[in-house]
Amino acid sequence: SFCRERIKFIPRAVIADHLRRAALCDIALDTPNYNHGATGADTLYAGVPTIHMASNKMVGRMMTSMLKALRVPELIVQDYNEYLQMILKLGDLKNGKLRRLRTKLLRYIVWTPLYDVRAWVNDFDQVARVLWDHHLAQHSGEDEDATPLSHIIPNRPRHTY
Repeated sequence: SFCRERIKFIPRAVIADHLRRAALCDIALDTPNYNHGATGADTLYAGVPTIHMASNKMVGRMMTSMLKALRVPELIVQDYNEYLQMILKLGDLKNGKLRRLRTKLLRYIVWTPLYDVRAWVNDFDQVARVLWDHHLAQHSGEDEDATPLSHIIPNRPRHTY
């Protein structure tokens, strides 16, 4: 059930078109030697299961983190043999696994903080304001004994899943 006609290589597109056509994919392959970065985040946001081989590179760790945040660690493989086996397993549309993974992804996209842009902007704003206030206090002489800023972590409650 896995045939060459199902594999498509397509040219670059503007972001709106890129996101629309990403949703048409059955699966995405995060290539081991050149991992997804923002493209992987877009593809996952479109609900496309992405097969990823864990690596120590920054973008590799990024994809591992995204897949774990979306509660689909089963898409993370450790070697080329597992990578190929996962491709073949998900490529078999008759077994239903791909449909279940896609449903799971779309459900967790709504509930995970990974795509909560409003919360991220709020957290960033809080940190920037505290840093600015700290800077002004140090330079005005008001806060000569300023404490280190290692305590600055936004105090917004985090969801646990």
